[in-house]
Amino acid sequence: MSHRIKDVTAKGRYFTLSLAQEAKTVDVRLHRDTVARHRLLNADTIEAGHLERIKEDDLYYRTLDNAFERLSRRPYSEKKLRSALAPDAGAQVLEWVLDYLKHYGYIDDARILERTVDEAVQYSEKGPRLLERELVQEGFAPDDVRLALEAYTDNIQRRKASTLIDEVLAQHQERLPARKLKEKAMQRCMRKGFDREVFERDLEQKIAALGEQLDEDALLQGRMEKLAEKYDTRDAAEKRRMIAKLLREGFSYEMIKKHLE
Repeated sequence: MSHRIKDVTAKGRYFTLSLAQEAKTVDVRLHRDTVARHRLLNADTIEAGHLERIKEDDLYYRTLDNAFERLSRRPYSEKKLRSALAPDAGAQVLEWVLDYLKHYGYIDDARILERTVDEAVQYSEKGPRLLERELVQEGFAPDDVRLALEAYTDNIQRRKASTLIDEVLAQHQERLPARKLKEKAMQRCMRKGFDREVFERDLEQKIAALGEQLDEDALLQGRMEKLAEKYDTRDAAEKRRMIAKLLREGFSYEMIKKHLE
């Protein structure tokens, strides 16, 4: 069955072709590259087999556009991009598109991994363990991720973790005892993906140096005066609740007991 093109209307990247099919007219929306490749002009006649090839090519160009749109927003691993494109593309078209993107360097897992690690080292607070989890979730092969992360050396980890520790201490040292400061700094570094054995010694040294400056008696006294507005220590139950809160904040039981006497 043949189809005659009655009209061609352009809108953005797409053309609408009005095809006369026996006694009716059918509108077909095609990518502009499809129209150009097949040289589809008004009044042309399209045979049925040719129309199927046109539709297959059109799916290719639409899928390629979809890929470029996604890649313009962020980098993709081949696995992640394949998964994103698959619902709207046939198996053969998907392979053609991915082959094109790989051939011209639009997807290159090794290059993306190298760039991602380099950017993290330069600009991010993320440590190697957090990066590893995120990159594997993005579809990069675990062995490739670990190889790329060799650039994230222990010295770099120590420097970046040290900065995080300093930030935590500066933010909380006026209201928390040394034990709680250490706990908060360690949690922050671990959440950001730094290896404990790399930063723990530096943390111990910073806490020891800070401990010489901290007046934990004064800190506790200040906290108890503030909490006295909420807890009536003449009531045994409320007194226990206040003690529990102070323990959670890192103050020792002996020091709390001393201040309550």
